[in-house]
Amino acid sequence: MVPPVILVAVYLAVKWVTGPYYLSVNFDPDYAYLFNALDLAVGLAPTHTDHPGTPLQLIGAAWIKLHNIGASDVDTAANTIANSESRLEQLNQLLFFLLFSAVTAAGLLIYRRAQRIFPALLYSAGLLFLGGNIYCLGRFNPEPFLVCDWFLLGLVIFFHGRMDRAGEPPGRRNASLVFAILAAFLAATGLAAKINSAPLVLLPLLVVRVWRYKLAYLSCASAFLALCLIPAYCQLDRMSGWRTVLATPTERFSHDDTGYFNSVS
Repeated sequence: MVPPVILVAVYLAVKWVTGPYYLSVNFDPDYAYLFNALDLAVGLAPTHTDHPGTPLQLIGAAWIKLHNIGASDVDTAANTIANSESRLEQLNQLLFFLLFSAVTAAGLLIYRRAQRIFPALLYSAGLLFLGGNIYCLGRFNPEPFLVCDWFLLGLVIFFHGRMDRAGEPPGRRNASLVFAILAAFLAATGLAAKINSAPLVLLPLLVVRVWRYKLAYLSCASAFLALCLIPAYCQLDRMSGWRTVLATPTERFSHDDTGYFNSVS
């Protein structure tokens, strides 16, 4: 329980120094996510799809609807705008609760399964990869969601790796398929939340040994990604153009002629 306690302490410290969301260093992309979640809550398509971020916007939309049950779209919008700071605070607390729960439950499960404390502590040490993005713990942006998603993916991979390495014994075939489906869901939601999850999408392919399960994973991941992006389908052209801008040197991001993905760096 030491890593979860440290996580809570760091979170409280970050919240103490961060300040309100309307500050110039805090409102982007938090307010963009809130108002695009509001778009979804009142039946409109989101316009901020840079990350693309739809899973986070769907969470925000569900939270907004929960606080405006029975209200009209106009009242929902007015209530959300008038209480924007408190809504962002609640959504941040929700994201942190999900992350805390993932770290705590996964650490306990790994300790119970491995009967050693080191694997559980090593698993929780993945929080260190936040690095300078530790401030995101106090925000409503993709990073806390992504860390939670990646921790769950690591947990799924851990339990898959604990299966009999000698082959695929009878009774374990369904377990391999379940792993492929769960890993596909987590990989797809992470990729839909922020495109820099792309390298982790390949990780389950290295873990699965049987080709039919690799194909099942890729098929399910594609299907889940398509479902996650349904709210932003009308923005697919813009999303494609934005990815092209990110992957090629342009005047918007670079002024030299090295020709090597300057915008990404």
